Amino acid sequence: MRVCMVTSCFPPSPGGIETCVLELASRLTQKGHEVTIVTSSRGLPPKTYNNLIDGVGHVIRFPERFAILEIPIVPQIPSTLLFDFNNQDVFHVHGMTPSQSDLSLLFLRTRGAKAIYTHHFDPQTRGGHLTKLYAYFGRPFLKFANTIVASTPSYAQTSPFLNSYLGRVRIIPMGVDSDRFDGHFNDSYVLESYPGLMRFERRILFVGKLIYYKGPSFLLEAFAKLKTKNVCLIFAGEGPEKKKLVQLANFLHVSDRVFVMGAVPDTVLPSLYAFSDVLVLPSVTRREAFGIVILEAMASGKPVVATAIPGVSDVVEHGKTGYLVPPANSIALAVAIDAILEHPSTARLMGETARQTARTRYDWKEVFARYLELYES
Repeated sequence: MRVCMVTSCFPPSPGGIETCVLELASRLTQKGHEVTIVTSSRGLPPKTYNNLIDGVGHVIRFPERFAILEIPIVPQIPSTLLFDFNNQDVFHVHGMTPSQSDLSLLFLRTRGAKAIYTHHFDPQTRGGHLTKLYAYFGRPFLKFANTIVASTPSYAQTSPFLNSYLGRVRIIPMGVDSDRFDGHFNDSYVLESYPGLMRFERRILFVGKLIYYKGPSFLLEAFAKLKTKNVCLIFAGEGPEKKKLVQLANFLHVSDRVFVMGAVPDTVLPSLYAFSDVLVLPSVTRREAFGIVILEAMASGKPVVATAIPGVSDVVEHGKTGYLVPPANSIALAVAIDAILEHPSTARLMGETARQTARTRYDWKEVFARYLELYES
Protein backbone atom coordinates (compact mmCIF):
# COMPACT_ATOMS: atom_id res chain seq x y z
CA MET A 1 0.00 0.00 0.00
CA ARG A 2 1.20 3.51 -0.84
CA VAL A 3 0.33 6.19 1.74
CA CYS A 4 1.00 9.92 1.41
CA MET A 5 0.89 11.96 4.62
CA VAL A 6 0.39 15.72 4.50
CA THR A 7 1.43 17.71 7.54
CA SER A 8 2.49 21.28 8.20
CA CYS A 9 5.43 20.18 10.38
CA PHE A 10 7.59 17.09 10.84
CA PRO A 11 10.64 16.26 13.00
CA PRO A 12 13.09 17.71 13.83
CA SER A 13 10.28 20.18 14.55
CA PRO A 14 8.88 19.11 17.97
CA GLY A 15 5.20 18.63 18.73
CA GLY A 16 2.28 16.26 19.01
CA ILE A 17 1.37 16.18 15.30
CA GLU A 18 4.99 15.59 14.38
CA THR A 19 5.18 12.67 16.82
CA CYS A 20 1.98 11.13 15.48
CA VAL A 21 3.07 11.35 11.83
CA LEU A 22 6.51 9.94 12.62
CA GLU A 23 5.06 6.98 14.52
CA LEU A 24 2.55 6.15 11.78
CA ALA A 25 5.12 6.51 9.01
CA SER A 26 7.72 4.40 10.80
CA ARG A 27 5.28 1.62 11.59
CA LEU A 28 3.87 1.59 8.05
CA THR A 29 7.40 1.34 6.68
CA GLN A 30 8.22 -1.52 9.05
CA LYS A 31 5.18 -3.37 7.68
CA GLY A 32 6.50 -2.99 4.12
CA HIS A 33 4.23 -0.17 2.96
CA GLU A 34 5.53 2.80 0.96
CA VAL A 35 5.25 6.16 2.75
CA THR A 36 5.64 9.68 1.37
CA ILE A 37 5.48 12.70 3.70
CA VAL A 38 4.79 16.18 2.32
CA THR A 39 5.63 18.88 4.84
CA SER A 40 7.41 22.17 5.53
CA SER A 41 11.05 22.84 6.37
CA ARG A 42 10.22 23.92 9.96
CA GLY A 43 13.02 22.85 12.26
CA LEU A 44 15.55 23.11 9.41
CA PRO A 45 16.89 25.98 7.25
CA PRO A 46 14.15 27.16 4.85
CA LYS A 47 14.79 25.38 1.59
CA THR A 48 13.39 22.45 -0.38
CA TYR A 49 14.43 18.97 0.75
CA ASN A 50 13.76 15.66 -0.94
CA ASN A 51 15.11 12.82 1.17
CA LEU A 52 14.63 9.12 1.66
CA ILE A 53 14.90 8.55 5.41
CA ASP A 54 15.65 5.00 6.54
CA GLY A 55 12.79 3.50 8.50
CA VAL A 56 10.46 6.43 7.79
CA GLY A 57 9.97 6.89 4.06
CA HIS A 58 10.25 9.57 1.40
CA VAL A 59 10.13 13.04 3.01
CA ILE A 60 9.56 16.11 0.84
CA ARG A 61 9.96 19.44 2.61
CA PHE A 62 9.02 22.79 1.08
CA PRO A 63 10.59 26.00 2.48
CA GLU A 64 8.81 27.84 5.25
CA ARG A 65 9.58 31.48 4.48
CA PHE A 66 7.27 33.04 7.07
CA ALA A 67 4.49 32.24 9.52
CA ILE A 68 1.31 33.97 10.68
CA LEU A 69 0.30 33.36 14.31
CA GLU A 70 2.68 30.34 14.43
CA ILE A 71 1.12 28.93 11.23
CA PRO A 72 3.72 28.03 8.60
CA ILE A 73 2.66 29.50 5.26
CA VAL A 74 3.84 27.03 2.61
CA PRO A 75 1.58 27.13 -0.47
CA GLN A 76 3.63 24.40 -2.19
CA ILE A 77 2.23 21.79 0.20
CA PRO A 78 -1.37 21.82 -1.04
CA SER A 79 -0.57 22.89 -4.60
CA THR A 80 1.73 19.93 -5.25
CA LEU A 81 -1.15 17.57 -4.41
CA LEU A 82 -3.04 18.76 -7.47
CA PHE A 83 -0.57 17.31 -9.93
CA ASP A 84 1.87 14.93 -8.23
CA PHE A 85 1.66 11.63 -6.33
CA ASN A 86 -0.63 9.93 -8.85
CA ASN A 87 0.31 6.45 -7.66
CA GLN A 88 -0.84 6.83 -4.02
CA ASP A 89 -3.53 4.57 -2.58
CA VAL A 90 -4.43 6.78 0.39
CA PHE A 91 -3.75 10.37 1.41
CA HIS A 92 -3.70 11.19 5.11
CA VAL A 93 -3.99 14.91 5.91
CA HIS A 94 -3.12 16.15 9.41
CA GLY A 95 -4.46 19.47 10.70
CA MET A 96 -6.26 21.78 11.09
CA THR A 97 -3.67 24.16 9.67
CA PRO A 98 -5.20 27.15 7.85
CA SER A 99 -4.27 27.39 4.16
CA GLN A 100 -2.69 23.93 4.19
CA SER A 101 -4.81 21.07 5.48
CA ASP A 102 -8.00 22.73 4.23
CA LEU A 103 -6.69 23.40 0.71
CA SER A 104 -5.06 19.96 0.62
CA LEU A 105 -8.45 18.33 1.19
CA LEU A 106 -10.01 20.51 -1.51
CA PHE A 107 -7.32 19.74 -4.09
CA LEU A 108 -7.38 16.03 -3.32
CA ARG A 109 -11.13 15.94 -3.85
CA THR A 110 -10.67 17.90 -7.10
CA ARG A 111 -8.52 15.11 -8.46
CA GLY A 112 -10.76 12.36 -7.06
CA ALA A 113 -8.26 11.04 -4.52
CA LYS A 114 -9.24 9.30 -1.27
CA ALA A 115 -8.32 11.24 1.85
CA ILE A 116 -8.35 10.59 5.57
CA TYR A 117 -8.24 13.69 7.73
CA THR A 118 -7.06 13.68 11.37
CA HIS A 119 -8.22 16.73 13.31
CA HIS A 120 -5.45 17.28 15.84
CA PHE A 121 -6.76 20.57 17.25
CA ASP A 122 -8.95 23.59 16.59
CA PRO A 123 -6.86 26.56 15.44
CA GLN A 124 -7.30 29.08 18.25
CA THR A 125 -5.83 32.53 18.75
CA ARG A 126 -5.45 34.30 22.07
CA GLY A 127 -8.51 36.49 21.67
CA GLY A 128 -10.60 33.86 19.93
CA HIS A 129 -12.08 36.17 17.29
CA LEU A 130 -10.02 34.80 14.41
CA THR A 131 -10.91 31.31 15.60
CA LYS A 132 -14.62 31.90 15.06
CA LEU A 133 -13.95 33.49 11.66
CA TYR A 134 -11.80 30.61 10.48
CA ALA A 135 -14.26 28.03 11.83
CA TYR A 136 -16.90 29.63 9.61
CA PHE A 137 -14.72 29.54 6.50
CA GLY A 138 -12.64 26.44 7.22
CA ARG A 139 -15.32 24.01 8.35
CA PRO A 140 -16.79 23.39 4.85
CA PHE A 141 -13.46 21.99 3.63
CA LEU A 142 -13.83 18.98 5.94
CA LYS A 143 -16.63 17.60 3.75
CA PHE A 144 -13.94 16.72 1.21
CA ALA A 145 -12.43 14.08 3.55
CA ASN A 146 -13.64 10.49 3.14
CA THR A 147 -13.12 9.88 6.86
CA ILE A 148 -12.46 12.26 9.75
CA VAL A 149 -10.48 11.10 12.79
CA ALA A 150 -10.59 12.77 16.21
CA SER A 151 -8.57 11.69 19.23
CA THR A 152 -11.33 11.88 21.86
CA PRO A 153 -15.15 12.04 21.93
CA SER A 154 -15.34 15.19 24.07
CA TYR A 155 -13.11 17.17 21.74
CA ALA A 156 -15.05 16.13 18.64
CA GLN A 157 -18.41 16.91 20.22
CA THR A 158 -17.37 20.40 21.30
CA SER A 159 -15.36 21.38 18.22
CA PRO A 160 -16.85 24.15 16.03
CA PHE A 161 -15.14 22.41 13.11
CA LEU A 162 -16.33 18.85 13.72
CA ASN A 163 -19.80 19.24 15.26
CA SER A 164 -21.42 19.27 11.81
CA TYR A 165 -19.68 16.01 10.80
CA LEU A 166 -20.01 13.80 13.89
CA GLY A 167 -21.62 11.03 11.86
CA ARG A 168 -18.40 10.72 9.85
CA VAL A 169 -15.97 10.98 12.77
CA ARG A 170 -13.99 7.98 14.01
CA ILE A 171 -12.27 8.14 17.38
CA ILE A 172 -8.64 6.99 17.37
CA PRO A 173 -6.51 8.34 20.25
CA MET A 174 -2.91 9.42 20.18
CA GLY A 175 -0.42 6.79 21.28
CA VAL A 176 2.69 6.20 23.36
CA ASP A 177 5.62 3.81 23.11
CA SER A 178 5.12 2.07 26.45
CA ASP A 179 8.41 0.19 26.20
CA ARG A 180 10.36 3.41 25.79
CA PHE A 181 8.74 5.14 28.75
CA ASP A 182 9.33 2.35 31.24
CA GLY A 183 9.76 4.46 34.36
CA HIS A 184 13.46 3.77 34.85
CA PHE A 185 15.97 6.54 35.46
CA ASN A 186 19.19 5.61 33.68
CA ASP A 187 20.54 8.81 32.13
CA SER A 188 23.35 10.91 33.57
CA TYR A 189 22.44 13.98 31.48
CA VAL A 190 19.99 15.34 34.05
CA LEU A 191 22.30 14.85 37.02
CA GLU A 192 25.36 16.25 35.23
CA SER A 193 23.55 19.24 33.72
CA TYR A 194 21.37 20.07 36.74
CA PRO A 195 23.05 18.74 39.90
CA GLY A 196 20.90 21.09 42.01
CA LEU A 197 17.90 18.86 41.42
CA MET A 198 19.28 16.33 43.87
CA ARG A 199 18.70 18.76 46.75
CA PHE A 200 14.94 18.18 46.55
CA GLU A 201 12.86 15.25 47.72
CA ARG A 202 9.94 15.96 45.34
CA ARG A 203 10.01 17.08 41.70
CA ILE A 204 7.17 18.52 39.61
CA LEU A 205 7.54 18.26 35.84
CA PHE A 206 6.17 20.28 32.93
CA VAL A 207 7.02 19.07 29.41
CA GLY A 208 6.04 21.04 26.34
CA LYS A 209 6.29 24.33 24.52
CA LEU A 210 6.45 27.33 26.82
CA ILE A 211 3.52 29.15 25.28
CA TYR A 212 0.42 30.84 26.68
CA TYR A 213 -2.13 28.16 25.77
CA LYS A 214 -0.27 25.53 27.80
CA GLY A 215 -0.64 27.70 30.91
CA PRO A 216 2.92 27.52 32.33
CA SER A 217 2.50 30.78 34.27
CA PHE A 218 -0.49 29.31 36.14
CA LEU A 219 1.65 26.35 37.14
CA LEU A 220 4.40 28.65 38.40
CA GLU A 221 1.87 30.63 40.44
CA ALA A 222 0.51 27.36 41.84
CA PHE A 223 4.02 26.24 42.74
CA ALA A 224 4.50 29.34 44.88
CA LYS A 225 1.33 28.39 46.80
CA LEU A 226 2.28 24.77 47.60
CA LYS A 227 2.23 23.55 51.19
CA THR A 228 4.63 20.70 50.39
CA LYS A 229 8.23 21.45 51.38
CA ASN A 230 11.49 20.51 49.70
CA VAL A 231 9.99 20.41 46.21
CA CYS A 232 11.23 21.83 42.89
CA LEU A 233 9.59 22.59 39.55
CA ILE A 234 11.12 21.57 36.21
CA PHE A 235 10.15 23.17 32.89
CA ALA A 236 11.38 21.06 29.96
CA GLY A 237 10.74 22.96 26.74
CA GLU A 238 11.37 26.12 24.76
CA GLY A 239 8.95 28.85 23.76
CA PRO A 240 8.02 32.54 23.84
CA GLU A 241 7.00 32.41 27.53
CA LYS A 242 10.46 31.34 28.72
CA LYS A 243 11.73 34.81 29.64
CA LYS A 244 8.44 35.67 31.31
CA LEU A 245 8.62 32.51 33.45
CA VAL A 246 12.13 33.36 34.65
CA GLN A 247 10.97 36.86 35.59
CA LEU A 248 7.86 35.52 37.33
CA ALA A 249 9.91 33.00 39.31
CA ASN A 250 12.09 35.86 40.58
CA PHE A 251 9.01 37.96 41.44
CA LEU A 252 7.47 35.05 43.37
CA HIS A 253 10.78 34.37 45.17
CA VAL A 254 10.94 30.74 44.01
CA SER A 255 13.71 31.00 41.42
CA ASP A 256 16.04 28.86 43.55
CA ARG A 257 13.55 25.98 43.23
CA VAL A 258 12.59 26.41 39.57
CA PHE A 259 14.62 24.87 36.75
CA VAL A 260 13.86 26.20 33.26
CA MET A 261 15.80 23.63 31.25
CA GLY A 262 14.80 24.64 27.75
CA ALA A 263 14.59 21.89 25.16
CA VAL A 264 16.07 18.62 26.39
CA PRO A 265 17.30 15.82 24.12
CA ASP A 266 14.52 13.43 23.17
CA THR A 267 16.56 10.53 24.51
CA VAL A 268 16.52 12.12 27.97
CA LEU A 269 12.75 12.48 28.30
CA PRO A 270 12.05 8.95 29.61
CA SER A 271 14.54 9.47 32.44
CA LEU A 272 13.15 12.92 33.19
CA TYR A 273 9.68 11.43 33.70
CA ALA A 274 11.13 8.67 35.88
CA PHE A 275 13.02 11.29 37.92
CA SER A 276 9.84 13.26 38.68
CA ASP A 277 6.93 12.66 41.05
CA VAL A 278 4.09 14.20 39.03
CA LEU A 279 3.50 15.69 35.58
CA VAL A 280 1.40 18.84 35.36
CA LEU A 281 -0.28 20.00 32.14
CA PRO A 282 -2.11 23.27 32.93
CA SER A 283 -3.36 24.08 29.40
CA VAL A 284 -6.09 26.70 29.08
CA THR A 285 -7.39 26.60 25.48
CA ARG A 286 -8.52 24.16 22.77
CA ARG A 287 -5.09 24.30 21.17
CA GLU A 288 -4.39 21.48 23.64
CA ALA A 289 -6.60 18.73 22.25
CA PHE A 290 -5.08 15.63 23.84
CA GLY A 291 -1.68 15.97 25.52
CA ILE A 292 0.76 13.27 24.42
CA VAL A 293 2.96 14.17 27.40
CA ILE A 294 0.15 12.85 29.60
CA LEU A 295 0.53 9.42 27.99
CA GLU A 296 4.30 9.56 28.36
CA ALA A 297 3.97 10.29 32.08
CA MET A 298 1.31 7.60 32.51
CA ALA A 299 3.47 5.00 30.73
CA SER A 300 6.28 6.02 33.10
CA GLY A 301 4.04 5.20 36.07
CA LYS A 302 3.49 8.80 37.15
CA PRO A 303 0.25 10.51 38.22
CA VAL A 304 -0.89 13.57 36.28
CA VAL A 305 -2.50 16.87 37.21
CA ALA A 306 -4.20 18.49 34.22
CA THR A 307 -6.96 20.93 33.40
CA ALA A 308 -10.51 19.78 32.74
CA ILE A 309 -10.73 20.88 29.11
CA PRO A 310 -12.18 18.86 26.20
CA GLY A 311 -9.83 16.13 25.05
CA VAL A 312 -7.56 16.15 28.08
CA SER A 313 -10.49 15.31 30.35
CA ASP A 314 -11.00 12.06 28.38
CA VAL A 315 -7.39 10.96 28.93
CA VAL A 316 -6.92 11.65 32.66
CA GLU A 317 -9.29 9.67 34.90
CA HIS A 318 -9.95 11.97 37.83
CA GLY A 319 -9.05 10.29 41.10
CA LYS A 320 -7.63 7.20 39.34
CA THR A 321 -4.69 8.29 37.18
CA GLY A 322 -4.45 11.84 38.49
CA TYR A 323 -6.55 14.92 39.07
CA LEU A 324 -8.44 17.31 36.80
CA VAL A 325 -8.82 20.94 37.84
CA PRO A 326 -10.50 24.01 36.30
CA PRO A 327 -8.30 25.82 33.74
CA ALA A 328 -6.54 29.08 34.62
CA ASN A 329 -6.88 28.37 38.35
CA SER A 330 -3.57 28.34 40.19
CA ILE A 331 -5.20 27.66 43.58
CA ALA A 332 -6.90 24.49 42.31
CA LEU A 333 -3.63 23.41 40.69
CA ALA A 334 -1.76 23.86 43.97
CA VAL A 335 -4.34 21.85 45.93
CA ALA A 336 -4.21 18.96 43.44
CA ILE A 337 -0.40 18.91 43.32
CA ASP A 338 -0.20 18.97 47.13
CA ALA A 339 -2.69 16.09 47.28
CA ILE A 340 -0.31 13.94 45.23
CA LEU A 341 2.95 15.02 46.84
CA GLU A 342 1.66 14.69 50.41
CA HIS A 343 0.11 11.24 49.89
CA PRO A 344 2.83 9.06 48.33
CA SER A 345 0.90 5.80 48.68
CA THR A 346 -2.05 7.26 46.75
CA ALA A 347 0.36 8.67 44.18
CA ARG A 348 1.96 5.24 43.69
CA LEU A 349 -1.44 3.63 43.19
CA MET A 350 -2.39 6.32 40.67
CA GLY A 351 0.91 5.82 38.89
CA GLU A 352 0.41 2.07 38.58
CA THR A 353 -3.14 2.55 37.30
CA ALA A 354 -1.82 5.12 34.83
CA ARG A 355 0.86 2.72 33.61
CA GLN A 356 -1.63 -0.07 33.00
CA THR A 357 -4.02 2.31 31.25
CA ALA A 358 -1.28 3.57 28.94
CA ARG A 359 -0.18 0.05 28.04
CA THR A 360 -3.64 -1.41 27.43
CA ARG A 361 -5.47 1.55 25.90
CA TYR A 362 -2.92 3.90 24.36
CA ASP A 363 0.12 1.90 23.27
CA TRP A 364 1.15 2.74 19.70
CA LYS A 365 0.82 -0.92 18.71
CA GLU A 366 -2.93 -0.73 19.34
CA VAL A 367 -3.36 2.77 17.92
CA PHE A 368 -1.43 1.91 14.75
CA ALA A 369 -3.52 -1.23 14.23
CA ARG A 370 -6.66 0.93 14.19
CA TYR A 371 -5.14 3.34 11.69
CA LEU A 372 -3.93 0.48 9.50
CA GLU A 373 -7.45 -0.96 9.44
CA LEU A 374 -8.73 2.45 8.37
CA TYR A 375 -6.15 2.75 5.57
CA GLU A 376 -6.98 -0.71 4.25
CA SER A 377 -10.71 0.01 4.26
